Amino acid sequence: MAVDGDEGNKVEDQPGFLAQLQAILNVLPAYTWYAAPSGALIFVNRRTADYLGLPEDHPLRFGIDIGAQWDDWVPLLHPDDQEEARQYWSSRLRTGEAGEHSYRVRNAQGDYRWFLTRFEPLRASDGTLLLRIGATLDIDELTRAQGVLRVSEQSLRLAIDGIAGLVAVLTPNGELEAANRQLFEYFGRSLEELKNWGTEG
Repeated sequence: MAVDGDEGNKVEDQPGFLAQLQAILNVLPAYTWYAAPSGALIFVNRRTADYLGLPEDHPLRFGIDIGAQWDDWVPLLHPDDQEEARQYWSSRLRTGEAGEHSYRVRNAQGDYRWFLTRFEPLRASDGTLLLRIGATLDIDELTRAQGVLRVSEQSLRLAIDGIAGLVAVLTPNGELEAANRQLFEYFGRSLEELKNWGTEG
């Protein structure tokens, strides 16, 4: 993403640009933010600030650069996600690339929810990096549902493998979807090989 700049390559030199950007980010139905070229978080929209429990006069609500470090936001993440997030963001800062990463973020009550954040570099027409702009989506319910599904699939796999016989699970159109360990051992073929067995010449 690039913007034309009449008065220089610093975003603060663009009259009204930051005010317009903040107004747009505040009305989007997502948790949005922007960071300095260094990666330091400068602005979060109202939705994000409220989720984090930031005071009404907090500099991040107004896009005031207080000289933060690029990783000052990392302690907001779940302790198990912090090192991976730090490494991921560090690599994106080095390359200047866009990115996408998921992690758990602590809310004002101290609870954690899963989020997926996507961000793009905003560059001047000459390629100079002005900002990194991001949108973060709450994927907590989806992530939890996927976890439950994985557990269910594992339980089903154990149950099917525990049956003393050959078991195959077919789709409604009769294609092989799954089979138990005994069936694989009996035929000496993988699931993919069994799926293609009938089509082989």
